[in-house]
Amino acid sequence: MVAGPTGVGKTTLIRTVVGAPVGKVGEGPPQTPGIEWLGTTEFPVWFADSKGLEIIKGEAQVDDVQSKLEGWSSEQRPHCAWLCIQADSARILGEADEPDEAKRLRGTEGELGRVLSRAGIPVIVVITQADINGPELEAMRNRCQRVFDFPHHVVPICAEPRTGNGRILIPAHGLDALRRLTLATLPAPLAEKTERGWVT
Repeated sequence: MVAGPTGVGKTTLIRTVVGAPVGKVGEGPPQTPGIEWLGTTEFPVWFADSKGLEIIKGEAQVDDVQSKLEGWSSEQRPHCAWLCIQADSARILGEADEPDEAKRLRGTEGELGRVLSRAGIPVIVVITQADINGPELEAMRNRCQRVFDFPHHVVPICAEPRTGNGRILIPAHGLDALRRLTLATLPAPLAEKTERGWVT
C-alpha cells in the first residue's frame, strides 16, 4: 500500500519503480473505492494507491482504511506499506510551535501508520523529493523515527531527478534502499519470487 497526502509523489514513485506507465488491476486484488490497485502484467508487485490524505477528511480516510483492512482476507491484505511524506513536511516535524502541517503529520499520517502496523503490516516511511545527503537529511530521518512509533524503516528518496536551468540539481536516489528494505519485510517465499522479478 502506498499512502500519503495529495501531491507527495505516490504515483510518480510507483511508475518509477515499475519502469512504465501503470494501469488499474483488472483481476486479482479487490477493486476498492478510495484505493486503486496499480501495476503491469510484467512487474511482480501490485500497488494499492490510496487517495491523498486530506487535511479536512483525514480522520475519515484513516477510518475507511481500517474498515477495509478488517474486511479483507489475509490473502487480500497488502504485505507492506509505504507511508509517503514530502521532505519539506519532514523538516517541520517536532517543531515546538506545532504548525498545522505538523499536527496533520502526527495525527492523520501518524494514525494511519499505527492502524497499518496494528494490522501486522510493516510500514516504511518514505521521505519523498529528498536531498541526496547531508546533516539535514539525517535530522529528518531521526525526526520521523522519533515522532512515529511504528516505522520499520525511514527511507529518503528522490524518485526522479530534480532539474533546473537544464541541469540535474538532485539525482534520483534511494530506490535501491527502498527495494532492499521492502523485500526484507516480505515472507521468504514471496520475497524470493519478488526479488527475481523486481530487477530495477
